[in-house]
Order: sequence, then structure tokens, then C-alpha cells
Amino acid sequence: MSGKRKVLSYQLKRQIIEEMSNGTKNIQVCKKFGIPSSTVSTLWRDRQRIMEELEDVSPFCKRARKSTKDDLDNALMAWVKTDGQKVVLSGKVLKVQAERIAADLGHVDFNCSQGWLHRFRTRHNISYGKSKSDSSAKQESEWLKTTWNDALRRAYADEDVYAAHEVGLFFDTTPEMMSNDIMEEKCFEGQLAEGRLTAMLCCNMTGTDKRPLAVVGSSHIPSFSGYFEGMSITYTHNAQSWMTREIFEKEMFTWDEELRQANRNILVLVNGCSAHVRLTALENIRLCFLPKDASGLQPIERGISQSFRRSYRRQLLVKILDDLEAGMSQKVTLVEALVLAHEAWRLVDCEVIKRAFANLRSSEDTPDTSQTPEPPYERLSEWLQERRNGLQLENLDVFESFDEGLSTCIPDVGLITCVPDVPPAPSEDLTVKEECRTPEELQLEPDQDYLTTVDDAKEALKTLACFFEERSKKDETLLALDVLNRNIDDVTRSLQS
Repeated sequence: MSGKRKVLSYQLKRQIIEEMSNGTKNIQVCKKFGIPSSTVSTLWRDRQRIMEELEDVSPFCKRARKSTKDDLDNALMAWVKTDGQKVVLSGKVLKVQAERIAADLGHVDFNCSQGWLHRFRTRHNISYGKSKSDSSAKQESEWLKTTWNDALRRAYADEDVYAAHEVGLFFDTTPEMMSNDIMEEKCFEGQLAEGRLTAMLCCNMTGTDKRPLAVVGSSHIPSFSGYFEGMSITYTHNAQSWMTREIFEKEMFTWDEELRQANRNILVLVNGCSAHVRLTALENIRLCFLPKDASGLQPIERGISQSFRRSYRRQLLVKILDDLEAGMSQKVTLVEALVLAHEAWRLVDCEVIKRAFANLRSSEDTPDTSQTPEPPYERLSEWLQERRNGLQLENLDVFESFDEGLSTCIPDVGLITCVPDVPPAPSEDLTVKEECRTPEELQLEPDQDYLTTVDDAKEALKTLACFFEERSKKDETLLALDVLNRNIDDVTRSLQS
């Protein structure tokens, strides 16, 4: 009896064609990729068509699905390449533009569903979000050449370079529960906290050490240690399910003590946000704050968080389908979600982590940070069909990443944007310096006409943010803090001008 037919992704097809182009024999290619000789021959025969299709589809697709409305597809793609570069690209923006173009072309029956948008994005390998500006790319390149290559990189071995970053997760949402509202929700005011988790992912450059997940939810779990005995995970809760300064500080000092006992010094790359604060008392951890608006430098955002999220969704689907077959409730509890998150983090492959750190690995050449390496996963719909005898569910490919970009801490309060000073060698004092000022801040400080400075205002706002974060559950309070933060920024800009 013949085995199950293996469907190759375009990435794998390209690798096979490249092997044949380099002179590798057919039989050697068959052994290397585990495919029959006839498949290799067919790929080689159709190589020109396959390479042309690769220009218009994601390399992780297995089939080139053509649009039923080529004129609409081409016109929308032309808009994305021109005017679309000037805006923050989202599902809502793309939907409005697609419907406008469809009306202009006379497609009165066109329905711009989430499925249509996902197929369009997949065909053209489009990601949501604002394209990287020239100034942002220049900032990243400059940081790599100076702060990273000239100072930090040479002071630490690969296994001693870590990255830490938070991701948000709607832990109990199922494909049938998805709606346009929840897919567009970013929770900047702490909404939907009861169904949302924030998890801090932290690992080293070699992928040999993944720190226990630090998860924040909104509900208290009695006897937490009893549920998770033997599992590497910590859990805390607050009203907004957000990472806070206190939680981050506790995680860092606990880790610092472990490193002190092991007589080991490390570097941890973090983004500037309200929850990440400079901790001058750390002895064996040096926190390195990445430049503002330089997401291309954060390894966790270059495939690791995507891999974690997709692994979680796969485990969630298996649980839901198993419960359905057993006649049990498909509702996902918080404890079950934490178990799934723990397993999803364990399943993040070492190779995914290595690729994510590739932009920081070499000190000889300045790597390209513009492209985020995708995790080596097939699409969720194809994954499910292979494991559940062709079972299909709606919205699956949208489901696996619909909650990317969720807010994970109080937004825009006291952002840390300055780059730390050049560090000494690991054997010397590794304490991050408290006084670190940007040139703009230094220019503002000599102004003696006021009793308080911009820095005083920012520090006071940080204190207020921490106070209300611990004691108030009102959204109005967070909004008021955000308004104050914006007013301070306005004053700063006016003083500089």
C-alpha cells in the first residue's frame, strides 16, 4: 500500500532545484529530502515556472492559489507597493482599500472577508504594520556598527547573550469565536484582561537556555505550585494582565542570584517600555536597552514569538478537538492555558532561535535586519488536515497569529530610549549606570528658569503609574496618565525648538 503523498513547500522546492543546479545527482537528492525520483524529475522540469511563482507567494506555501479576480488582486498589490508604504498597514485598512478598488472595477458582488484578506497576504507575502523607515533602518545599522560590534559583542560569548521580550496572547479564543473586533483589538487600555495573558520570553543566542516563562494574567490561582510542580513557569496577576516594573524587577533579581551562585555574567537585550527599568543593583546581569523604534534588532520578534504563538495555537486546537470528540466542554481554563503555554515554549526549536539572533551573531559584517526570518512551520490549515484526516475549520490561517501586537504593559509611560554606555569586560563591574542622558536631555538640563525639569516630570509620572497600577482598576486612570505623558512630550519638543 502506498504511503501518504508528501506535499512540498515552495521553500523546499527551491532547495531541491538549487541542489540539482549545483550538479547534485538525482539519487542523492532523493535520499537527502526523502522523496521519489519522479518528484525530483518533475520539479527540475518545471523549475522555471516554480521560480516565477516564488516571486508572488510565501516560501512556506505548498500551493500557488490564484486569485479569482486578477484585476482586483493586481490593483490592490500596486496600491500596497505605493501608497500603502505611507500608512500603518492593518486588516481594516486593507479591507477598506480592497472594497474601494473592487467598486471602481465593477465587482459589485465582492465580499472582502478575513479569509480573502489572508489569502491575498499569503500570495504576496505581506505583513501588517508600518514599513521600516529610512531613519529607523539607519538607527539600527548605526547601533550595530558602534554600540554592538565595537563594544558589547566582543565582551560576551554566544551562550551569554540573551534577549527578553513580552508577548500578548488571547488564551481562550477559538476560531469560531473570532470577529473583526477582537482581531483589531490591541488592548491599549487593558481591555479583555480576563481572556488575555502576557508572557515574557527569554532565551540565549545559541538556543541552549530558555528561561522559565514569566506569565501575567488577571485571575488569582490558589495553590499555584500544586498545579505546576516540576514545570518551569511563574505566574502573577493584576487587573490588566500586564507586565509591570515590580514583576520584571523580581524576575531579574531572582535570575541574578542564580547567576551569582554559578559565577556567571550575562548580557540581556530588552526593549524600552514602562515595565523595563534600569536595575542598578544587579551584579551578574547587564541590561542593554535597544534603540527606540528598532524592532528589527529584537531577536524575540524575529521568529521566536511567532513560533511560540503558533505552537500554542496547535496545542489549543488539539485539546479542543479531543474534548469535542469526548463530549466534553471545549472551554479553556486559565490553568490549562498555562500548561499549553509551557509546552509551546518548550517546543520552540533551537534552530528558530539561532536564526532569530543571526543579525547579532557576526561582528565582521553588519547584517540585514529588515527581513524577519519566519519559523519553519507549515500553515495551520495544512497542519490540521494532515493530522486530522483532512479536517477543515474556518479562519484557521488567520487564527494562528491574529493577536500579534497586543499591548503588554502600560503604553508610552516613561519609555527608556537611551543606549547604555560602552560596557567593561564581563570580569569587571557590570552594573548598569543610573545616569544616562541623551544629547537632547543634556541640552534641556541647564534651563534654570523652572524649579522642575523634564526629567523630574517623567520620574513623577513613573511613580504615579506604579501607584495606580497597583491600586486602581479604572481605565480612566490609565488614559489620564497617557494624556500627561503626551503633554510632557509636547513640552519637551517645544523646549528643543
